[in-house]
Amino acid sequence: MHKSISTLLIIIGVITASIQPAPPTKTSITLNSLVGSCTVTEPVIIKLLQSKGLQRLKKIAVGGIAPLATTFAHNRSRYDHSVGVFMLLRNQKCSLIEQIAGLLHDVSHTVFSHVGNLVFDYDHDSQHIWFLKQTDIAKILEKYGIELYKIDQTQNSLPGLEQALPEMCADRLDYTINTAFLLKFLSKADVKLILKHLHLKNGVWFFSDIDAARKLAYASIFIVNNLFGNPANIMAYHWTASALKRAIEIDLLTQKDVRFGTDKEIWQKLNESTDDLITRWVHMTKNCENIVSIGSAEEFNMRVSTKFRCIDPQVQTGNHLCKLSEIDPAFKTTFRQLKEQLKAAKLVRITY
Repeated sequence: MHKSISTLLIIIGVITASIQPAPPTKTSITLNSLVGSCTVTEPVIIKLLQSKGLQRLKKIAVGGIAPLATTFAHNRSRYDHSVGVFMLLRNQKCSLIEQIAGLLHDVSHTVFSHVGNLVFDYDHDSQHIWFLKQTDIAKILEKYGIELYKIDQTQNSLPGLEQALPEMCADRLDYTINTAFLLKFLSKADVKLILKHLHLKNGVWFFSDIDAARKLAYASIFIVNNLFGNPANIMAYHWTASALKRAIEIDLLTQKDVRFGTDKEIWQKLNESTDDLITRWVHMTKNCENIVSIGSAEEFNMRVSTKFRCIDPQVQTGNHLCKLSEIDPAFKTTFRQLKEQLKAAKLVRITY
């Protein structure tokens, strides 16, 4: 008798649970970043922010392997960067399509961000649309009638989001401003000045104040010198890529793991590996700052180079736009010297 009552109560409990109303759908989300805050109400943006494809970026670092291997780095995520890019485009009243493209532009990053480019020998932009189709994002866009090709920056003109170097664009602006701020090169007052005088008109980003332009330009030089052009950081990327390639080769990881995994879970697997080559490359990556140094012409055993990523911003002077390097001789000299230095590559000594 008691057993029957208990069974009945369990059944009633299951039925009651099954008919509970679903959690209410969010009608707005408030986003915050260094550029300010905004509340979004468009259903498609809300769904994309909640998507698994975009949420994964919370576990992918903008700095790639650097936060796990070097002391001169920060832990800002690709998700935060994507939101920052979206907000810059939104603040400049770009089209909804371009805002969506900005929000999604980094979904195709592998673990450790640009390390994946070395593993698979491609630029992640070339795989972007394919990557989106492997996630829940493609169906969300389809539901709201947005065709994938419209957010493909390799096929369409999205000037607010992407521009060729050394021009400014939302992607480049966000990571430059935030990286320089997090590494204490820019102050809050500097950021405020930059944002106050930053404009986008007819597909061209420009400054209405030369001091704001200088702040941004020298921040980009600081980042190239200390991060992108840092020999220890460059070598850490290559060694991590070698470890990932080896892990795929011996079936410790799959290509899918590297493409769709997250930084810490994959880093843990590499650290736990007993394979001699992986162990060596992981050790070198973790000690890159101690074993990589600038070498002399007599003692170097490797050359390293990196892409020149410095920004030469447009500045409004009267009714015209011109590059900062055209009106600031000191910046022009610094800009050209660094470009030549990176073009020539650095002589590096590695103490194995």
